[in-house]
Amino acid sequence: MAEISLSISEENLPTNPDGEDPTPELLNQKTTTVQLSSINSHLSNLPDLPKSHPDLYADLLLDGEITDSPLLPRTFLITPSALSPSSRLTYFEYLSLQILHHHTSSLPPSTPLSAEYWFQIRPSSPSTSRQPQTPTKLSKNGITFHYDKDESLHNSTGVHIFPHISTVTYLTGQGGPTMVVGNVLKGLGGLGGEGGGGGGKDLEVIFPETFKHMSFDGRKLHGGDPRLGTWNVSDDEIERGYGLRGKERFKDWFKNNVRVTFLVNVWVYHRPNEVERMDEFYRGKMTPVEKVLGGELGDFRWEDHFPSFFGKERKEEKEEGIENGVIAETVVKKDEADLITFEYELGKTGGMDERYEGAFPIGRIRENAKEGKDSKVVWEDGDMSKIVVEKSAKRRKTEEEK
Repeated sequence: MAEISLSISEENLPTNPDGEDPTPELLNQKTTTVQLSSINSHLSNLPDLPKSHPDLYADLLLDGEITDSPLLPRTFLITPSALSPSSRLTYFEYLSLQILHHHTSSLPPSTPLSAEYWFQIRPSSPSTSRQPQTPTKLSKNGITFHYDKDESLHNSTGVHIFPHISTVTYLTGQGGPTMVVGNVLKGLGGLGGEGGGGGGKDLEVIFPETFKHMSFDGRKLHGGDPRLGTWNVSDDEIERGYGLRGKERFKDWFKNNVRVTFLVNVWVYHRPNEVERMDEFYRGKMTPVEKVLGGELGDFRWEDHFPSFFGKERKEEKEEGIENGVIAETVVKKDEADLITFEYELGKTGGMDERYEGAFPIGRIRENAKEGKDSKVVWEDGDMSKIVVEKSAKRRKTEEEK
């Protein structure tokens, strides 16, 4: 039997086993949104890709579709150690490292870091898309509410170990929003109810926008519901295939409001078990970074792209132009007219069924979305957002038969 050694903080996060932990500033990460092009000047061409580089944009969507295939592992890993002078990176490996660098550049260069990445395409195709691990009513068209964690470790031990930061990058500007519940999960066992921290008194609702990047505390419950969705593609853009000349499949994606997201979890002092770099054969099928950024592989000086990984200070101009999106705060009281209670299955833990219940001010959320604003819902009453834990039907039946 393999032995696993873990150093875990009181917050259920990996910590430095050898001394001082420089990561507390990463804790309680506020939900932020930013146009991806602003993260690093090397990505300044991204917002124009859908219209001025339609074939390249289609290539990136195809990379996502291949990576989401059920024939491949569920997630992949990339670390700064991949940045050797002759490194061949796929574009999305490069983007994963950019996101990792953006969120951890304040940490010492010796800090063990890794980026775990994957794609989600909704509605999912039964034939070409990966099916959810926990099928629910929401899972085909949306994202089942869940906690990001070391999945392999959890499956083998039941222990929840969380990434420091979870991120979502929208590759299309349509479909349901990402919804992040305010409280963090407490306890290694993972039950969110009965003081476990799953409910929360606030909820952030972040709507899709092409190449919009959002990040939040990796311990938080989150999901995506298409019923709250907006569709930001005009009829004219659908007719033109959103600039995708001759790409009928992707033209249909926009016609059918397909939501494509690129997910990256930021891991510090921990590498998720049984998650590896994409196999070289499949990496060879993906869009190489030089095709997006221009130039030849030998032209890249990785220390200019990722200075903190090489012990160099990041130049201030890299941060110029970063503007957080507008998140409108809405305070909610009981019995308001536009409140609708939504229930989301969370799965089973130790013979118990869990679900999340929240009373959402649908009208105000949609009005904010029409004005280009995301929403932060703040409940005055804690019962309006809660985790409900009940004995499963199977367990109740077993107990009744005894």
